[in-house]
Amino acid sequence: MKALHMPGHTSDHFMFLEMKNSFVFTGDGAGLFTPSTGQVLPNSFPPSFKYEEYRKSLQRLIQINPRILGFSHFGAVSGDDVKIVLNNAMKNLEEWKSKLENMDVEYIKKNYSGDFRLFSPDFREMIMDVIIQGFIRGITPGSARR
Repeated sequence: MKALHMPGHTSDHFMFLEMKNSFVFTGDGAGLFTPSTGQVLPNSFPPSFKYEEYRKSLQRLIQINPRILGFSHFGAVSGDDVKIVLNNAMKNLEEWKSKLENMDVEYIKKNYSGDFRLFSPDFREMIMDVIIQGFIRGITPGSARR
């Protein structure tokens, strides 16, 4: 077992690599996984999220290229699905940054809130509001000191 310091979700976040099976338990550091769609949304809860650290940790996880990826909630993926899910996570992260730098909050809500189908619409809206606020804070220079 190897502990991997993977900041971004929080500055003290670790993932764990079980080397024999090439299994990485991501904790909350690789995103919010939705098994029904295979989507991964940035896990950008305030106040700790830092975009650049999160992106670097996600890139490092892609380079590790595990055979199995376990999330804190809603399961794991294996085989070819690992690469697909991690690439989706990176694509979504970059799209969120592009849209939220321009404060296009409605685009993010419209295109991503459906990924939380397990939850009621009211709860989905609340979660989206919180992770969007955390993301904006995480891409805004100087916001980590607030």
